[in-house]
Parts: sequence; C-alpha cells; structure tokens
Amino acid sequence: MSGQSRAVRGHFLRAFRTASAAAIAVMVVFGSGCSHNSNSEQASATTQSAGSVEDHAEKDGVDVVVSATPKEVKAGERVTLRVRAEYASGKVVEMPTVSDKLGAFEVVERDTPPDVLVGERRAVEHTYVLETLDTGEVVIPNLRVGLGEQLQAVTQPSESQPEDANAIKTAELKIQVDSNWPADANAMAFNDIKGAVEVNLGHARDWWLWAGIGAAAIAALAMTALVVRKVAGRGARDVRVPAHEWAMREMEKLKQEGLIERSEHFAFVSRLSGIVREYIERRFALMAPERTTEEFLREAKHSRLLTDEHQKLLGVFLRFADMVKFAKHVPMPAECEDSLDSAIDFVKQTVPRMEAAGSGGGA
Repeated sequence: MSGQSRAVRGHFLRAFRTASAAAIAVMVVFGSGCSHNSNSEQASATTQSAGSVEDHAEKDGVDVVVSATPKEVKAGERVTLRVRAEYASGKVVEMPTVSDKLGAFEVVERDTPPDVLVGERRAVEHTYVLETLDTGEVVIPNLRVGLGEQLQAVTQPSESQPEDANAIKTAELKIQVDSNWPADANAMAFNDIKGAVEVNLGHARDWWLWAGIGAAAIAALAMTALVVRKVAGRGARDVRVPAHEWAMREMEKLKQEGLIERSEHFAFVSRLSGIVREYIERRFALMAPERTTEEFLREAKHSRLLTDEHQKLLGVFLRFADMVKFAKHVPMPAECEDSLDSAIDFVKQTVPRMEAAGSGGGA
C-alpha cells in the first residue's frame, strides 16, 4: 500500500470516530431531555402479583393506588376494588364517584369512610365489591381523583383547563373472568341409556334404616347451625355502634385535631361535611355521600324520618359546605365553629326516640 493510500485511510477513520462521538452525544442529550418530567405531570405504573392487579399513580404530592383482588375469578364470583389516596394536610382530594355499575361490573357493596390522619399526611380508602356474569378479559374502567389546594376548591374541567389538569386518572384494570361451564363440551353430553340392571334387595331394609338415621342427624345439625347463626347475628347487632354515637365521636376527633386553630378551614369544612353525609346514610339509609346536595335534599323530602325543620337545618349546613368546597368561599373561624355546632344539633335532634329516651332516663 502506498503512503498516499495510508494517509487517505487514516483521514477516513478519524472522520468516522468523530461522527460516531457526535451521534452518541446527541442521543444522550435527547434522552435526558425526554426523560425529564415536571412535578405537575402524572407518573403511573401498573403491576400484577400472584393474586391481584394494581395501578399506582402520583401527581403533585398525591399518591393514588387502585387494586383489584383477585385478578382471576369465575363468572358470578366477587372482586374487591380498593381506591386509596395519601396526601399532605394542605391538599384536598375528591375521590371518584362510583355508581351502581362500573363498566361491566355490578357494585354490590361499598364502604366510603371519610379521610383520616396518618402521621403528617392524610389518607382515605374506598372499597367496592364487584360482580359480573361476563366472561373473558373484563375491564374495570379508569377512575378520576380530583385534586385541589386547601383554600381552593377542586375545579371542574373546562375548555381552557382540560379534565386531567387537576386530577389523577388511574389506568384500567383487567380481570380474567372464566366461565362456569367445563372447557370440554363433551363433558355435558348425555350418555346412552344402559340396559336393565339386577338389584339385590336383600339388605334394602337396613339401608332405609341408616338413611333415616343420617337424615335425622343432618336435620339436627342444620337446626343447631341456624340457632347459632341467629344468636351470633343478634349479638353482632347489639354491639354495633349506633349512628349518632359514631357521628358524635368523629366530630369530637375532628375538633381535637385543631384544624380551625391552624387556619385549615377548607379541610375542616370538607371533613365535617363528610361526617354528616356518612351519618345520614347510616341513620336514614339515604345515599348522601353519592349525591349532590340538591339531589339529596329532593330525596329527603320523601323521607318520613326527616321533619321539615330537620331538612331546613340540613339544607343550610350542606349549602354552606358547598360554598366553601366549590365556590372558593374562605370561612371565618366563627363560621367553622357555628357549622360544627349546627352539625352536633342536627345529630342530637335526629337520635332515635328509644335511644334518646334511654339516655335521658339514665341521666
């Protein structure tokens, strides 16, 4: 090879190395730019374990976990859906509104307690029991968790501010629902009738005797189980905390937390409203937590347990709470204390007559 050829080859190799280094640098810069997310963007991940599937999402310091257990069921079997949110005390979280149907699933049971204080953060967990007769891969649709600040209501979506701007939107969860029919269709086929079979009746009388004794034993066990269940059920009902006692205890806890003294008025009114709505559901079997104020007040007019005076007192309280939660009204400390007094008066006035008479007699 001549000296001129070696020189050309050396120039070519140096140019190739320079171009490769520049390409790698561009890829590194581009990748680091794409991987940068601001705190206001939502980060989420869906995972699966041996018996459940869950989605974890985080945005603006609010952690939301949605899980479904089990992830594989037979048609008609139940699936438990849990929605849990953890956030700082200065935040306000609006949990998803779940109707009687969630995609192809029927909501057969629900538990939606108010939020609680866990260390320096707040936590709220709603639980739903689902059923479906559909088979295959059945989807639990995504849920929306609204976000807001302490003195700012959870804003509603608009054209200038899209739905996801002030919310966490969870991922869909897929549940495998298998049919109760056998996979082999021939297993359900009828067999041909066989010919006559000779039966030895020599010990038939003994078989009838033992069958009678077995039936009597089964009947005795069933009767015993029924009696035990009734007694246990009666005991469980006796120890259940009455709705008014639960509400008074929760309001006393809320008062002791000192939210008014720390000027966390929005959080105080939101918590108090949740306690009152939960009390209404426990006491009058009215689905107050799932309805707007106006929807609930229209339904309350048909209830014989709520007098006109009770409805008027309740309407004033709930509309005040809506002004704070949705109209950005900043209440004064005195207004918060008055709202607590109104809630306590409402609970005391709606105590069942027998329990009120019993407590009065004990005094």
